[in-house]
Amino acid sequence: MSYLIIPGEDMDIGEVTSKTASFVDNILSSSFGKERIKTEAPGDVLIDGRKICGILTEALIETESSFCRYLMTGIGLRPLEGVNRAKFVADIIKKMDEEFKSLNL
Repeated sequence: MSYLIIPGEDMDIGEVTSKTASFVDNILSSSFGKERIKTEAPGDVLIDGRKICGILTEALIETESSFCRYLMTGIGLRPLEGVNRAKFVADIIKKMDEEFKSLNL
């Protein structure tokens, strides 16, 4: 899935990937248990030591002004038994909406 973010002036764009990984970690922990989930920098999520999710954020930044026009965050999730993909996507979108709206977007 992909998520488009239009950053506000006070947003730390460097935190987007790690915050997104944290959201994925929390959502998967509710299905698999916190002890089985691990997040590795910059945007990998593992279950029992196996990578099951990768997160990549790209930005369009104006060269002269260093102004960030937008960020696109992609979340790739391997098919997992016990994960309802539609619910997972809905939960991620809800959490990202809550978080990034709170950053004055």
